[in-house]
Amino acid sequence: MAQGQQGQDNNTTTTDMTNMTNSIIPQAREVNEANSELIKICTDSPNASCDNTMKIIYSDCVAYPAYVATHIPSCGDSKLFSYLVVRELLE
Repeated sequence: MAQGQQGQDNNTTTTDMTNMTNSIIPQAREVNEANSELIKICTDSPNASCDNTMKIIYSDCVAYPAYVATHIPSCGDSKLFSYLVVRELLE
């Protein structure tokens, strides 16, 4: 009986992880697309509003490295880091 219940817990965990992954990936794609567009806009026309936006993007990227590396490739965009360096925004 205990083995059967343990197996059921493993299935629930697998199902939960699959559901979570299926909900996260579309959101990550949207974030990635938005980040990419903002990075492009801001590098084309730097300004104070972009400074704040780019710092937020960078902070989010740094805060969740494992998630970001897998699902949000725009965090690795060299233009993001270059913008922050040129505008002297890195602390």
